[in-house]
Amino acid sequence: MKVLLLSVDFPPHQDGVSTLSYHYARRLAERGHDVLVVGPRAKGDRALDEDTPFRTWRFPGYGWGIARFLPFTLWA
Repeated sequence: MKVLLLSVDFPPHQDGVSTLSYHYARRLAERGHDVLVVGPRAKGDRALDEDTPFRTWRFPGYGWGIARFLPFTLWA
């Protein structure tokens, strides 16, 4: 199955939604699903993305606070 996971919070950010989204994507990929995550760019994201069993596409603007939903919505 192909899975698209859209998240405005995703590692390397360290919060509950980020952690839950990451583990959800990882478990689906480990079970053989084709997973693409759309998440925010952040310092250290490339190193993290290279070590995952799923693809990740990053969008800019996480540091904009609540306004980060604008680029997220446009890219999604």
